[in-house]
Amino acid sequence: MPRCLYADLNPDDHGFVLLLEDLIDAVPGHRLVGLDTREAALVLRALAQVHAAWWQSPVLRELDWPVETYTQRYAEELQDCFMGRWPKVGDDPRYDLPVKAQSAVRLLPDCIVGDLLDLSSGPRTRIQSDLHSENLSLDGDRVVLRDGQIVGELAGEQIN
Repeated sequence: MPRCLYADLNPDDHGFVLLLEDLIDAVPGHRLVGLDTREAALVLRALAQVHAAWWQSPVLRELDWPVETYTQRYAEELQDCFMGRWPKVGDDPRYDLPVKAQSAVRLLPDCIVGDLLDLSSGPRTRIQSDLHSENLSLDGDRVVLRDGQIVGELAGEQIN
């Protein structure tokens, strides 16, 4: 995460100030360009560090932000949503998916409900739930995850 140098919140009007480290030398990600294999490996390693740092932490029980859990009904609605949208992506020539990826995606509908219900049963950790290349920067071998919500929640916590 970007190092939080100072953070304060005015409880009266909910105004805030958040002073983060200067990331001028870090290269921001680009949604259309994506990541090469080395960069993707760096990002996955950084995410694993974030997840591991909070794995089954008792602090998670004290937080007042909602914990995402999936009911059978909600998981089925998400599955239906996926099924309704996937044909549009799968048939769109702008998305030239390799044959293996197309085969794997055909298996997803059968897995969605069970996987979401499994995720809801724990274990708990904090995650970066809005990961895309525009929410990260690369600074050599360092990945900086940028997301206002997660930075605010992790103010004072440093993951290198």
